[in-house]
Amino acid sequence: MSNLKSPISNIQYPIAPSVLRASDLRFPISAWLMVVLLAVAFAIRVYHLGVSDLTFDESASAFISAKPYPEMIQYLLVAFQELPPGYYVLLRAWEFFAGRSEFALRYFSLIFGVLGVALIYRLGRRGLGTGTGVIAALLLTLQPFHVYYSQDARMYSLMPVEAMAMVFFFDRLCHEYKLRWWLAFGVVSGLAVLTHYFMSFMVAALFVYLLLHARSHRRILLPWFGGLAIAVAAMVAWLFTSRASHLVERVLRGISWQVFVERLAPAQGMLRDIAFGMHWRPPPEWWMAIVVLVVAGVLISIFSHRWRTLRPGGAWLLPAWLIVPSLLLTLVPWPLEARYNAAIVPAYCLLLALMVTWLWNWSKYTRPLTPVILGLLLYMQVTPLIPTMNVVKSDYGHIIAYLRGHARPGDALILNGDWQWVQLKYYPAPEIFTPTNTYWLPGQTPPGLDPQQARPQLEKALAASKRIWVLPTAVEQADPKRFVARWLNEHAYVTPSYKGLTLYTVHKPSAAFTSLDPP
Repeated sequence: MSNLKSPISNIQYPIAPSVLRASDLRFPISAWLMVVLLAVAFAIRVYHLGVSDLTFDESASAFISAKPYPEMIQYLLVAFQELPPGYYVLLRAWEFFAGRSEFALRYFSLIFGVLGVALIYRLGRRGLGTGTGVIAALLLTLQPFHVYYSQDARMYSLMPVEAMAMVFFFDRLCHEYKLRWWLAFGVVSGLAVLTHYFMSFMVAALFVYLLLHARSHRRILLPWFGGLAIAVAAMVAWLFTSRASHLVERVLRGISWQVFVERLAPAQGMLRDIAFGMHWRPPPEWWMAIVVLVVAGVLISIFSHRWRTLRPGGAWLLPAWLIVPSLLLTLVPWPLEARYNAAIVPAYCLLLALMVTWLWNWSKYTRPLTPVILGLLLYMQVTPLIPTMNVVKSDYGHIIAYLRGHARPGDALILNGDWQWVQLKYYPAPEIFTPTNTYWLPGQTPPGLDPQQARPQLEKALAASKRIWVLPTAVEQADPKRFVARWLNEHAYVTPSYKGLTLYTVHKPSAAFTSLDPP
């Protein structure tokens, strides 16, 4: 009986077709969405990339990156108000392949801008879920501040990438106690602080997070401090070998609670610029809506939807990333400009994305609010994005080209504003302007123009030349009372200006110092 087999045992039943579930499609759909978002991010950031001339800061990047590496390091060591060499070293390497046109210099920043969109998806997907990662990437794709600096030949699109890389490797170090993550975190942190001094605030943010969750992450405290030692060693080595140490010392001595309180109101303007860009002023209710949504994201991060790979201590990661650098920048007596706080942009987008996905998942009653809130966010992103994409940052190259085409031998040139020599390195002035007929008013800033010193030079220019070109830049700092323009308006004839470049003419040498009315 035991050898007998049931006749139905040999019957082969057809295999039931597998049911295709939404979870099976989640990653492929998100991957295709990211391909689309990366293409959109590239298209937005490459639009008008080379149309505008280089700004002063961009010209400084071009000036420094043009130097051979030993000469570059030597220059940065003795420069008083320059940044560390990290970005310039990378930019010079890029120039070997791409050249030094405006388009090529800015394309380097575009690469980091698009890379940031990919990284925020990867980081958000790991810590908060696929949906949050996709929405965060969507928000960063259309973020006006991020788009502007992805088209700027400076380090401000690199800083968010470095911040995300620091958080990613820090996350991996907390989750997997391995040497490669420790080394990766240390190297990225060292590169970050050698890119910009204020990237040390990002290190401080992770330090605050560890203090808040020391018990949860006590086993990685020692290796984390080892990684921190790499960043600190890089910063200290640079500071103690460069003149920048004097500037840092002066800034640190200016820290006080009084300064902090006085700067709280301007800090709101800095954060508003991060949310909406610098070239569009939002209605007050828009700014309040963003504040409410970000605060909601912070509360959800703390109490409801923690960073899943860092449980139980991941609650404060995004809030610390957003808040600590902003508070430290407010505390430091340095100009409160949004670009210095560029490292918090990914945290800002992740918190908004977290709030949107939480509404979708929390209850069937809050789910209808999700498309409304997301649509509102996208509308508040796209509205300032359009003027940001069309802004002309500088006309300096066009002005020099106009001057080259219209200047005559014997003309004089007054550079009304300091530091124009940096832009003139990239856009050289016509050869007819030599040190004998070129006047720098003021000679340096600060302290700015001194009328007693400027008047003899203006008289000399009028006595020697019948036509004087005046090119002003940063006049608000260099010549706030417009002394040069007022003096020339009284002693010469003024012609219509071209993008700020003004030509003054003198009828007779004997009448050079009489009061004349403009024609």
